[in-house]
Amino acid sequence: MTARQEFQDAATAQAFTVTDPDMSDYGRTLVHSMAGFLGADWDLPVVLAGIDAAAEVRWERGSPFRHDLVIIEASGRRVRFDVKAPAGAA
Repeated sequence: MTARQEFQDAATAQAFTVTDPDMSDYGRTLVHSMAGFLGADWDLPVVLAGIDAAAEVRWERGSPFRHDLVIIEASGRRVRFDVKAPAGAA
């Protein structure tokens, strides 16, 4: 297991697939995020690639919106994803 596999596994398990054919995102597997006060849905493969490319990835519990997965990009930009930290995660 890679050092970031825990984060990738949690994101994959908690991603959601849009199943309503009337929705414009139909068929996409997404993970919700917050950056500042803006929310967005990211395609799961993009999130997984972001975990690999990030300067730092960590769990930060206590977000009022359950966004425990934090990716810090090389630029310093922080993106919080709607992924709960697994029990016992550091």
